[in-house]
Amino acid sequence: MTDRELMEIAVEEAERSHPEDGQPRPRVGVVFAKDGDLLARAHRNEDGDGSHAEFLGLKKLEDKNISAEGTSVYTTLEPCIHRRSTKKIPCAKRLSDAKVARVFYGIIDPHRTVQSKGILHLRNHQIPVESFPSDLANRIEACNVEFRQAFTRGEPTTEFINLNHGRRLDEWYQTVNRIYWRQNLGRSPADLFGHLVETIAAISLLETAKKKPGADPRQFVLKAIAWWLAMCGRLRISSVEAMVWAKFPGACPYCLAMPHSDNCRSVGQSPDWQHVQLAGAQRKRPSTLGGWQRMFREIYPATQQDAPGRIFAHLTEELGELAEAIRVFEVVPGLFLNEAPDVFAWILQIQNLLDKDASEPGLALDRAFCAAYPDMCRYCAAEECECPYILPSTVGRLGGAIPPTKFLVDGSEKDAFLSVEKPTELFEL
Repeated sequence: MTDRELMEIAVEEAERSHPEDGQPRPRVGVVFAKDGDLLARAHRNEDGDGSHAEFLGLKKLEDKNISAEGTSVYTTLEPCIHRRSTKKIPCAKRLSDAKVARVFYGIIDPHRTVQSKGILHLRNHQIPVESFPSDLANRIEACNVEFRQAFTRGEPTTEFINLNHGRRLDEWYQTVNRIYWRQNLGRSPADLFGHLVETIAAISLLETAKKKPGADPRQFVLKAIAWWLAMCGRLRISSVEAMVWAKFPGACPYCLAMPHSDNCRSVGQSPDWQHVQLAGAQRKRPSTLGGWQRMFREIYPATQQDAPGRIFAHLTEELGELAEAIRVFEVVPGLFLNEAPDVFAWILQIQNLLDKDASEPGLALDRAFCAAYPDMCRYCAAEECECPYILPSTVGRLGGAIPPTKFLVDGSEKDAFLSVEKPTELFEL
């Protein structure tokens, strides 16, 4: 068979491929051949387990006791060089390890963590790489429209939300930190706390009714939860579920009742941690974000009758205490374990305020958070965020709030900022 004929078979395999879940996935086909003889053909998710086409093709060769060494590979998508699970070997590495003779690819992977890197890996291992003819590449692009668009807009599908909105809190903890971990390595815990405070300030629009273009308080609840998760990740918390449950074991940590007792006296007191731990061992821990929201709704039902301003007052107090916990973290790390759950609880109480009339409290939060963090950054559409440190949209939004950077003093202009050397002289250091 000719190279062209083998490529056409690979495209046919790609057209048979379908995603294993609601997330946009590539439709990929592959053919292994030697001296024009077709040895194996496969397509992504052929096994119903989401396996990559190259992996399945190599497995078929192995099952036939045929070596992949010296074969020609015809794959409709550039072989991956990055896998979410560290236990899985990228396809480009599988092919180089198998010592294939050459690789033909249909289209470049639009995913930024892969884009052209798979081809570069193969060439670095002295494996010749060539592309399919343009007419076949057009067929491949046509059957991968949703996948390609997903990496230009970063939008989740309804199917993805339906399948993934029920994730546990710790799973979202891992998801958010996987997406933004590299970005946040350059930020201190105090920086992340600053972002958290900024998002909570935007939620206060619920009380002030102040109108700001593009500022939706409900969306900022999601961002506040995400920054809280990122801050916990930066401070190396092993499990946010365990941390919150250690403070709120399905009951008020002070009176150990659900609902919270009117006679509870928590002001100025510390929980009896031994009794809190025993209470946690006897109750079932929530799983989803919505489940934790419902738990706080049941512990503190009276709060649902409070005005938004009262809830924000409680949250502001807890933010102050969390700020102190972050400030002393290197000396007294355990204080963070006491204060971080309180902030999380009050953020969810704001969501309870939003869901006051909902027939299924918590469901809206589960679905909205899933849509906001669909296993990729919504801005750059990469599984590991590659956005600039400060987004251009942020700079544009803040531009109008910046006054002139020169002060008018006694009729003459004066720079708003001192030079680097000036403080030494001015403050007599």
